Amino acid sequence: PWRVTANLEDTLPSFSPDRTKVAFSSYRESDRKSRLYYAWTDEQNRRAWEWGPGGIYGEDPDWLLDGRIFFRIYRLGETLEELWSVSSLTGLDQQLLFTTASLHAPDATDDGRTVIYMGADKQGNWDIYRLEVANGAVTRLTDHAATDGLPVWSPNAEYIAFVSDRGGRWGLWAMNADGSNERLIVNLPGSVDGKVQFEPEYLNHGWLEEQP
Repeated sequence: PWRVTANLEDTLPSFSPDRTKVAFSSYRESDRKSRLYYAWTDEQNRRAWEWGPGGIYGEDPDWLLDGRIFFRIYRLGETLEELWSVSSLTGLDQQLLFTTASLHAPDATDDGRTVIYMGADKQGNWDIYRLEVANGAVTRLTDHAATDGLPVWSPNAEYIAFVSDRGGRWGLWAMNADGSNERLIVNLPGSVDGKVQFEPEYLNHGWLEEQP
């Protein structure tokens, strides 16, 4: 394996359909505003590219089969977070899809019709939600006192994998697409804080420090 990018602020990567590129979000600029970037997976120069002059402001990209990228926008001082789509070919055709109080790490089905994401309720508890993009209908899939997050679809969209610290230990969990049959797959050796092994501690604070 090799490092595709060189900044610790680079988070939540998503492969293009042909696996030649990876999209990610980063606070790497001096203004500390999150933008979307992409990098070529077969290059080792660790260069990140932006879409258009000034780039696209946003976080947590998810690259769809049809070439769109779904991503979230959090605007400082606002009470709602937004789910947007943009063309990966041009960086244009941006479209607002959905707004809600808390939306992180969205992952869409291949057709873009259904999105799962992690969100915090009014008590600050993180759970997993399912959004039907066409009508904005939202279903809460998990309802647990522990932290549930970073959901991803299985290739056939019949199952959802996610991480949770239920029982006081982080593990990889799975459930059916409707939220039923939650089960532990394997315990994880540590926290899912995004810290990078072998990086100096003064630089290595993980992706959680950048979440609003």
